Amino acid sequence: TTKEFVRTMTTILLIVTFPCFGMAMNVVVFGGSGFIGSRVVQTLNSIPDCHVISISRSGGPPHRIKDEAWTQSVDWICADASSTRDTYVDALAGRNIDAAISCVGNVRPSPEWEGFWGLHWDDEVMQKENGSTNVNIVETAKKLGAKKFVYVSVSYDSAKALEGPIPGYLGGKREAEEAAYRLFQNNAIVIGPSLVYGGGRYEAGGRLLETFLRSPLAKGYRSLNNALRGISVGGDEDWVTNMALTPPIHVDIVARAIAAGVTGSLDGSKLPPRRQGFFSTTGKPVEMVPVPFVDADAIKEVAELWGTNDKLAEASTSIFRSDSTDRSDTILKSVNASKKQIKVSSETYPAFEGAFVGYRPFLYPIPVATFFVSAFQWATHINYPITPSPMS
Repeated sequence: TTKEFVRTMTTILLIVTFPCFGMAMNVVVFGGSGFIGSRVVQTLNSIPDCHVISISRSGGPPHRIKDEAWTQSVDWICADASSTRDTYVDALAGRNIDAAISCVGNVRPSPEWEGFWGLHWDDEVMQKENGSTNVNIVETAKKLGAKKFVYVSVSYDSAKALEGPIPGYLGGKREAEEAAYRLFQNNAIVIGPSLVYGGGRYEAGGRLLETFLRSPLAKGYRSLNNALRGISVGGDEDWVTNMALTPPIHVDIVARAIAAGVTGSLDGSKLPPRRQGFFSTTGKPVEMVPVPFVDADAIKEVAELWGTNDKLAEASTSIFRSDSTDRSDTILKSVNASKKQIKVSSETYPAFEGAFVGYRPFLYPIPVATFFVSAFQWATHINYPITPSPMS
């Protein structure tokens, strides 16, 4: 009969569509209490049907947001990033994870004075906290069923400029990227920002510097500098200049780009792979894995194209559908006028928001440099008695 037919079709429809209703996308953010991680948590938490789990050493929201209502809907878990993989598995026991993000990393100089200037980096510590720690995170995410993984690394120009001075830092980043690509292939995305500002950390200065470095004057100087070096005898690029002239980016924009990658709004298979051209401290070439990579100059475009509220909400529901369509055919093409602009936070935060915490060793060279500058000034301004030698 007609009623039986309608009842049967309704039952079939409910069975087919049920997995797409009432299901929340579970995303775990490692380092979710940090400068970038806390913004990622806040961005993901604003997406309907997206449940966020933050894992950090503090096990809670940072001081600046601890009284905000939205933090109550996030699971804040305390776990040490330097612990073994089993620590994470135990902390997340019984949870189904759809995607994971690692904002864990360390580039702080060693707190101990060493050498002539005092300032130095411990390569062993850098390798562990950027490498093996993140390998544990990647393996934990895979073991708990994550389908996508996003890793916050460093821009290409910054990596090239720092691969000699801080080899442990870049070696750790490389190790983490290799693990992410090995276990997730093109479902892993690496985001490579340069200098990140905002949220009370160099807010005005960062915005001014970004505006200048995105100007035609700065872009023209960088292009001319690279062109001149290209026709020189050596032909090597000036990586320090390139790093210095890379525009900084607001932390809210970085968070949007990360959210686009982890929700699937950004399709990793359409992204270019990590650029090559790295060398070890002995001068031998080092091959990077071809993990999908968003470099510093593309992060803003990714956020504006694929990190809007509508795109993130659409992607977070389609992650449960195996027939989800490709949403990133135009990724990394020129920005057009019809694209939505991402609004960054205009809230006020405590001065510098802990920007100098852990960076006191940068002051170590100052006494030594001051001594030599003072000695030089004294030596060049002394009135030496000059007496003519007697005529022979």
